[in-house]
Amino acid sequence: MRKTNRPALLITSGMHSREWIATAMAVNLLDVWTAGYGSNQLVTDLLNGFEIIFVPMVNPDGYNESFKSRLWRKNMQLFAGDCVGVDLNRNFPTDEWSDPQDFWASSPDPCDETFRGPAPGSAPETQALMALVREYQSKTGGMMKIFIDTHSYSQLWMFPTGYDCYSEYPELQELFDVSALATETILGVHGKEYYYGDICNTIYPASGSATDWMFAKANIRYSFALELRDTGDHGFLLPPEEIVHTVEEMHAGILAAVAGFISRHPSAAPAAAPVPASPVPIADTAPVAA
Repeated sequence: MRKTNRPALLITSGMHSREWIATAMAVNLLDVWTAGYGSNQLVTDLLNGFEIIFVPMVNPDGYNESFKSRLWRKNMQLFAGDCVGVDLNRNFPTDEWSDPQDFWASSPDPCDETFRGPAPGSAPETQALMALVREYQSKTGGMMKIFIDTHSYSQLWMFPTGYDCYSEYPELQELFDVSALATETILGVHGKEYYYGDICNTIYPASGSATDWMFAKANIRYSFALELRDTGDHGFLLPPEEIVHTVEEMHAGILAAVAGFISRHPSAAPAAAPVPASPVPIADTAPVAA
């Protein structure tokens, strides 16, 4: 890992094993961007200006389990008793990880789907992702600037915080505006409406999330949690034919968010060419594989 003057964008998926569309989107988006380098100007500008890091499968053991138990959510960590697994997106060591006032945000019960684990940051998958980010921030002088964690379903574009429905911080309006730009851009691709807002008010209270940890502990102030297609007709069982359109929407929305970052923080991305905010077609890249 080298010192760089290029900001980094980290995209994760597969934290919840049943959310197959998130991993399918990430793998295909990676293919679109690598194939588009040199032929698609928007993609070329993105890759010239940013370090791009994909972690398309945060929870591989849980994903493997989801082929036997399709709606399995947690990892496969073993504990005393009959219950298995930690909800990785409740295990990150945020300050509010085990707030007893907020029983909605996570569960202390190992049998619950939102079990936060026996201790903050205790899951090996959580530790691995945090180690990646900490090492990157340490060796590059904090150049990881944008974090996008993808999930399904509900069609939402969210930002911190998950644990406090009344939180205020200096970047709040900026993240609100950039999220509005991203969702407007997504709407222009296939007409799908994504709602946006802070995690707590937009979907539900959630403590110990990756997005809150990246924002507060890793100083990645552009941290987002996305819920991909659909809004409930298929839920977690999204048909494979929806992969292509989902990739196209995320290609457009993520580039719009990057454009929002560049326009507001040009000195943080000195090598980045201006990226048009909307619309952002995939034209001239390789076909998306379903």
